[in-house]
Amino acid sequence: MKKGLVIGSMKASLAAGVLALAPMVHAATVYADQVVAETTFNWSTGGDGVYHTGDDVNNQWGQIEQLDSGTAAITADFPQNGNGSLRLASNGGASSKGGVAYYPPGLTGFGPLSSITAASFEYKRDSASANPAPVMRLFLFNPGTDTHVATLVWTSGLNGVTDAATDAAWQTADVLGGTVIQLKSGGPFYNQSMTFAAAKQAAELQGLIVRAVEVGFGRGGWNGDFVSGADTVLLTGSAASVSANFEATRPPPPEGVASVPTLSEWGMVVTGLLLAGAAAARVRRRQG
Repeated sequence: MKKGLVIGSMKASLAAGVLALAPMVHAATVYADQVVAETTFNWSTGGDGVYHTGDDVNNQWGQIEQLDSGTAAITADFPQNGNGSLRLASNGGASSKGGVAYYPPGLTGFGPLSSITAASFEYKRDSASANPAPVMRLFLFNPGTDTHVATLVWTSGLNGVTDAATDAAWQTADVLGGTVIQLKSGGPFYNQSMTFAAAKQAAELQGLIVRAVEVGFGRGGWNGDFVSGADTVLLTGSAASVSANFEATRPPPPEGVASVPTLSEWGMVVTGLLLAGAAAARVRRRQG
């Protein structure tokens, strides 16, 4: 093989590797103190409620629609793949709802629905619950705008998973290979279910961008309480990807490794050195 062809092949392989890594925009581990409160998150728009302004909260997980006593928070109640998971609870509310969502920066979101190549999460329901398991919601927008057109929802019931199975052990929701329902009123296929593959190919949906992903529960028609855990959320598209393992607490630093000083601690160190130097200078002047 000629030298030029070898170099060209190496460059092509390197470029392909870079492109494969490009969509990753968020670290895998999400700690409890990193989830943005609903009042601050505000569907990622920040306090002003307007997308693409200076106070937007993108590239972070945040609480949305904590309604009628519903809560969504990372705790150690259902540890999975570490010391925690997302705890979802109705707390007795008859129309409770709650969840956490992730918005990539920019108008392209995760990319078109047709470009989604991975979508899944893990979940487990508390056996005392009288309501279905958590769901994944994908919010579909018109490309280049902030118009919410459709919401695809994966539920355990639509995919033949029994409550007994979700109570007994953690389950993996294969959203990409499963069935979803469109629950945005006024949008195409409202209240109709279809396979995710069919949704990707539907002319009315395939060009819409996946602006955000949510894992949550609710709303309405509750018959009793609901408590569940969710973890290991994955969504990959042509423009962005997110992989989240929810952890209740950060691991302690390795034994024998000193923690990194904070800015204030560095300031105290520098101030101390300056004072010590000034004192030494005064001593030298007196001795001279």
